[in-house]
Amino acid sequence: MIDRMLASDPAYNGRFLIGVLTTGIYCLPSCRARKPKPENVRFFDNPEAALRAGLRPCKRCRPDDFYQRYDPDQEIVETLTERMRRDPAAFAGSEDLERVSGLGSSKLHELFRLHFHATPAQMLARARVEAAQRLLLTTDRPVADVAFEVGYEGLSTFNENFRRLAAMTPAAYRRLLGAAEFRLTLPHSYSTAPALEYLGRDAGSLTMRVRGKSLATGVRLGGAPAVLRAEIGSGAVRASIEAPGPLPADAAARAHAHLLRLLGLHRDPAPFERKMEASPQLTSLIEGRRGLRIPQVPDPFDALAWVIVGQQITLSFAFTLRERLVRRTGTPASSGLYTPPNAEAVANLEVEDLVPEQFSRRKAEYLIGAARLIASGGAGARPPGGRLGGAHGIGAARRAGPGAVVGPLPDDALLRLRGLPPGGRRRARAGAGEVLRPPRPAGPGGDPGADAGLRSLPELGHLPPLANPEGLKTMTYYTTTMDSPCGPLLCVVDETDAVVRIEFSKGRESQKITDQMRDEGIEVFEDPGRTTELRRQLAEYFAGERRDFDLRLAPEGTPFERSVWDELRKIPFGETRSYGEIAQAIGRPGAARAVGRANGANPIPIVVPCHRVIGSDGSLTGFGGGLEAKSRLLEIEGRRLPF
Repeated sequence: MIDRMLASDPAYNGRFLIGVLTTGIYCLPSCRARKPKPENVRFFDNPEAALRAGLRPCKRCRPDDFYQRYDPDQEIVETLTERMRRDPAAFAGSEDLERVSGLGSSKLHELFRLHFHATPAQMLARARVEAAQRLLLTTDRPVADVAFEVGYEGLSTFNENFRRLAAMTPAAYRRLLGAAEFRLTLPHSYSTAPALEYLGRDAGSLTMRVRGKSLATGVRLGGAPAVLRAEIGSGAVRASIEAPGPLPADAAARAHAHLLRLLGLHRDPAPFERKMEASPQLTSLIEGRRGLRIPQVPDPFDALAWVIVGQQITLSFAFTLRERLVRRTGTPASSGLYTPPNAEAVANLEVEDLVPEQFSRRKAEYLIGAARLIASGGAGARPPGGRLGGAHGIGAARRAGPGAVVGPLPDDALLRLRGLPPGGRRRARAGAGEVLRPPRPAGPGGDPGADAGLRSLPELGHLPPLANPEGLKTMTYYTTTMDSPCGPLLCVVDETDAVVRIEFSKGRESQKITDQMRDEGIEVFEDPGRTTELRRQLAEYFAGERRDFDLRLAPEGTPFERSVWDELRKIPFGETRSYGEIAQAIGRPGAARAVGRANGANPIPIVVPCHRVIGSDGSLTGFGGGLEAKSRLLEIEGRRLPF
């Protein structure tokens, strides 16, 4: 516990409290205050025990707020956004938001970026347009009166902001009431092809169908199933609704909000592009990609279901599982399409319903548990369309209580799409209300964590395609465990007997590895006959009778990773290279760190000799099988390096 205290580790918040006897306060493990001497520390299970010992809560980390699942900053954000939504005209600009919240400009910007990935001014503009949309649909007041009512002082500014955020004029929006068709105006820079390629990545989807520049998707509009169709032309989208039964009067307005998110029109990439242009190191990220937007899953529960279903499996197998879930819980809409699953339908399932559909038991438990929590109102889920008044994920997690399942934070989707680790998530086996937050931004000028992530992107090379709609077939692997001078090795080949993995598997690691592969949707069988040739060549290598391997390999990785692995195979037996030398050899001299990551991701060690890569100072550096195993492999090849 001392080392977790010294590391200010937020993963241990909720597990114990730190009492500092010399100052008389108690803190969370994550507290950033100056660290006390270990001899002056006493640990407590909860705030009550610390209070009984005569200690008081730290004013910096506020441990009592954490244990009560209360976040003052979260409360300020929710209260302020709700007031903005109710009466946006009460705020002339960001200065009024700062005055009402009692926060300074930097703090307010920090909170809005953390919770909404937007500035206070952007959120106020959205609140005004949303309020105008409600008035246009529910009253017959003139457009000018509506503009003044929601806080605009001029009609031209109102029209400009409305068209930018709603992709149509106020008058056209008013005509949505009772309509079955409508038209959206696309920004001149909109990139149609990437959006449709992404939306149509699952050719067998039961909820979405993309053909050329046309898409059709199953939706619920006020609870009624329908199909929303969109024809994307030059600078415009023509949308229509068809349904097997009656629809509510505001169905087109609901379809409008759905389509904005589906096409990524609710976010303007221009500010991001301007930031990239300002840095020579980042400009390459937007070259040939200007106007690129991120389509989003419009329905919050559908997005959460995707996150759960897609964990630790291939994309093609995720498509298969989602299709089976849709058949069980979706509602037929029209033209063979279904609406996505909703929380109520999934909440009525049992784990035993999904296990025969190839869901792992843990995945089924997680999905059904999340659905039941949301269906009962326990997760504080935001309403469809993600409007301003809903509770945010961080606050929902704190209020949900022990065992609650909470979706990823907003920026996670952006980070995952770019191949980076998520910044905020709920840790497995987390304590009550425990949430890991992304690093806080430094202020209005930018987020250093995001900047660091973006700067690492050029080193990653081109990421693999988002989808392989043709590859819906379940993979089969065959395994055998063999002894070696480095400990047990789990040898894995595919159906063609190509080597896909070699794993160092001490103790019960072999079972854990095969269980993980099964969770990824791979069928795994133990079959010594399939791995005979691999094991024979490895045995010859360990006996000093073989220097090169003659095997078919099928490692999975990005093009950049595979280029590194190909270079590793060129390192002669008994020789070593540094990460910098490998980077130079593949024509990426500035990518030594990325080479290190690719080296560590090598799924076929020994055969693909990542053990022959060492630090520039001659040190062993890291190795998946441990430094002792790396040293032993180099010793077999006639090299002796200390570790």
